[in-house]
Amino acid sequence: MIWPAAIPLKHVVAFTKKDHAIGLEGKIPWHHPADLSHFKKVTQDHVLLMGRATYESLAKPLPGRFHFVLSQTRKIEKSTVHSVVSYADLLKKLETFSVDFPSWSERLKSGIAVCGGEKIYLETAPWAHEIFLTEIDEDHPGDRFYNVDLSPFSEVSCHSQGPLKFRHLIRK
Repeated sequence: MIWPAAIPLKHVVAFTKKDHAIGLEGKIPWHHPADLSHFKKVTQDHVLLMGRATYESLAKPLPGRFHFVLSQTRKIEKSTVHSVVSYADLLKKLETFSVDFPSWSERLKSGIAVCGGEKIYLETAPWAHEIFLTEIDEDHPGDRFYNVDLSPFSEVSCHSQGPLKFRHLIRK
């Protein structure tokens, strides 16, 4: 399958610097308000793509965002949350997105933000145009990891705040 160039795909991820852990038992194993603020800033008014387990880990849909949830077992149809069973199904829904969700069609031009989990990041990595990455310089246990090869990407910006390093990478 080929991802359409007209819809940029970006990864938004936080992981531990040492082993790239992104989750433990269905939850994020750290709490950093600066990381949450960064995530909100990068994803606000965006269309999101996430797996079922990532979606279920949220207390509620994230305000100011449209959610596509990749799931073969759970059908979700809410005002800003829709499930898809495959990437082909997602592309089919995106063909009519501007008609079905006119208030979101303009926002789709800025791309889709992939927000996890582990399998979704790996499967979408070949199509990712950019990565918004927060490295956490702390030890936290994990059972889910961000194992995407970063070598095809170049860093365009980086700043630190305490144990957090916010990096923005673009595909070379």
